[in-house]
Amino acid sequence: MPLGYVVTNHHVVAESTEVRMEGGVAVELTRTPNRIEVVFPTGLPNRLGPTPALEATIYAADEALDLAVLQIGGADFPYLALGDSEAV
Repeated sequence: MPLGYVVTNHHVVAESTEVRMEGGVAVELTRTPNRIEVVFPTGLPNRLGPTPALEATIYAADEALDLAVLQIGGADFPYLALGDSEAV
């Protein structure tokens, strides 16, 4: 159903830390997302205006499976139905 759920990878929305060498010094960088936006492809028929992007919240996430479900406000979005992997 076109209810505004978006599936992505957990690592896309999770906090991450990396170490880089800057001028011979190890620098630890931590990225903590405080705002998540879902950006729709250009040319997608929608009613979102010229910038098809909506703020999202994390509805569910599983680090082990590397999956996250986001929720955006609104309804009647274009969608792709998920199939049954047992039937493949």
